[in-house]
Amino acid sequence: MTNPRRPDQESDPPPMVVAPGGAAGTFRGRYVIIFGTGSNVGLFVYSPIPAAGNLVASIAAAAGTDPYGNAYLAGITDYSGAVFAQMLAGTFNAGQTTSYAAGFMTAFSNGQLQISSPLETVSDNEMIINLLSGAANSGTGPLMSLPAGAIQSLSGTASNPSQITTDSAHGLGSLGVTNLTITNANYLLDVTGRTFISIKGHVTGAVTAGAKAFPKSLPANQTPSTQTILAGGVTNGGSGIVGQALVSVSTAGAVTLLYPTMANGDELGVQAEFDTQ
Repeated sequence: MTNPRRPDQESDPPPMVVAPGGAAGTFRGRYVIIFGTGSNVGLFVYSPIPAAGNLVASIAAAAGTDPYGNAYLAGITDYSGAVFAQMLAGTFNAGQTTSYAAGFMTAFSNGQLQISSPLETVSDNEMIINLLSGAANSGTGPLMSLPAGAIQSLSGTASNPSQITTDSAHGLGSLGVTNLTITNANYLLDVTGRTFISIKGHVTGAVTAGAKAFPKSLPANQTPSTQTILAGGVTNGGSGIVGQALVSVSTAGAVTLLYPTMANGDELGVQAEFDTQ
């Protein structure tokens, strides 16, 4: 006769990989933990079976490629062919894997939501919509602003147009920093009377941190009443934000880019608006 083991004598074998059964079933769990470092750490959903082209959803801390050759993104992501929808760091991104950049929706400060269209190419320009609550709009009531782009009604005619436009974008000129290609450096006056600045750059080699002013300054009616600092970021693919970029705007309208040390493949971006004098 063999006596049962006491609880302190029970073995604790390592976890085993169990293949799914042929019949449909339901998993119920009170608390599921997924952790680890390296590639293929996360939750991956396939249909109909795990194979190339069959990844339909993933939750992962970092981007990578699964054992079947499917590229996956960081965050919580849904896939449908080349189209994806991603939640990452409080931002919703959506687009196609063949596009230069995805569109996004993010709450960039209290009471403010920003929506941007995707970009097809490196030289493309996005449509941006800012939604502000009454408090975020200095207590003057809720506001929808278009710092970049225009609203156009398809029902308008040449004799009776129904189109709302704002100031068009004006270039700040080239920067002349070695290995930093400025793909977009514009400013415009939006419908709220605020100045919107958009600066984007692509890094083609090592860049040492520095600061440099653009050759063109803002006109007098689009300058801030005090020295203004606008914050942006530097990203590198699935690695997310790898540095911070700043833009300084003087009361005289001088626009200076303050950039960190950057590596080949990094993308720099600053998009923000400020009150004018």
